[in-house]
Amino acid sequence: MEAVLDRTGRVVIPHQVRENLNLSPGAELEVLVHGMDIILRVKRLEQIKEENGMYLVTSEWVGDSDIHKILDKTRTERAKEFLQG
Repeated sequence: MEAVLDRTGRVVIPHQVRENLNLSPGAELEVLVHGMDIILRVKRLEQIKEENGMYLVTSEWVGDSDIHKILDKTRTERAKEFLQG
């Protein structure tokens, strides 16, 4: 999957990715840089609630949390495209 950087530095996340991750306008993403790779990660959805006089923070991760797995998959896809290209 590819995306193009526009002249103001924006990238459109493909519809299928947005749909798979349930992303809607205003969703917050973390931007990570790993070597020459840019990784966008959906921020955790956190909730604070009071229980028995204590505040508890619960969070839910949306997406794959194994960054090495994501990088390996991306590199494998790029290698296949290069060899076919």
